[in-house]
Amino acid sequence: MRDRRSGSIVFVSSISGLTGQGAEHGYVAMKAALIAAGKTLAVELARDGVRVNVVAPGSIFEPGNDWDRQRASDPEGIAAVEGSIPMGRFGTPDEVARCIVFLLSDVSYWVVGHCLVADGGQFPGIR
Repeated sequence: MRDRRSGSIVFVSSISGLTGQGAEHGYVAMKAALIAAGKTLAVELARDGVRVNVVAPGSIFEPGNDWDRQRASDPEGIAAVEGSIPMGRFGTPDEVARCIVFLLSDVSYWVVGHCLVADGGQFPGIR
């Protein structure tokens, strides 16, 4: 990419890397590290024409994932989680993919070092 003086890299993190909440300390620390790595790499590579950004999804539902399994064992708990998301539902892999496609495309050419939160309003913090 440096040799071509063009390219785009998108890291996939999580809103967990922004909130610092939860008991899975290793997961949260790694997601925060991905955000920091994306921002620092963006600064390093921008002059070479390589853009680096990060997508931080919120809770994503997919058949067979943890949310799906929990829905079977604790439907009320899952309903409460979904109800706490301002859009009223979990996101989908396709919705995250569309954010990644945007950041990889020329449409976002001037976007460098950004962490795009894709969470239906789930993360209430200052970005």
